Amino acid sequence: MPDLIRLLTAPGDHPNVVRFIAAFAAPAPDQVSICAPASLDTGDGQVLDLGLLCANSYNLARAAPG
Repeated sequence: MPDLIRLLTAPGDHPNVVRFIAAFAAPAPDQVSICAPASLDTGDGQVLDLGLLCANSYNLARAAPG
């Protein structure tokens, strides 16, 4: 099964602010943390480099609340 990554959006503190959150599926105990280069196409011709996004490790995901 492919790794699941979702891009979530949430309103910010001001009407012209939007937050983007990358949500990764919880890794299996024998799976290494997933990392991938990320960019955001703003739709106006600009592409922003977001750097390298990495999922939590199994131990960190297990310790996280909820």
